[in-house]
Amino acid sequence: MYRAGVERARRRNRVSRVPYENPNRRVWIPSVDVYETDNEYIINAELPGVSREDIAVELKNEVLLIKGERKPADNLLKGANLVKGESVYGPFTRRFILPPDADADNVKARYTNGVLSVVIPKRKEVQPKRVEIEVK
Repeated sequence: MYRAGVERARRRNRVSRVPYENPNRRVWIPSVDVYETDNEYIINAELPGVSREDIAVELKNEVLLIKGERKPADNLLKGANLVKGESVYGPFTRRFILPPDADADNVKARYTNGVLSVVIPKRKEVQPKRVEIEVK
């Protein structure tokens, strides 16, 4: 029993030749942290290795979309065969339903050191309008 477990571990850890385009490659889902302050919501998405040109932030029907694509570095692959591949590449989409107090018209985004920060201000609280009822 012990020998079988050791042999399975050796096979699992052995360096294998993996083709670059692996159809079974898993999907990359960037990590995201969402914060709330008194005045705004902040979404920080970790996008290491993604160029600014490959990122889009969109608002559709009170849904915030962060879309993009992580591409392999071309300069590292010239003349080289991939021996072991653990990095995940490809397109991604993250969706966030905005809360009712979010000011979708004033959303701002910045991308620094592989982290996309999207700031969604909160609307100032609107006081309910009192409606007078007429009696006839």
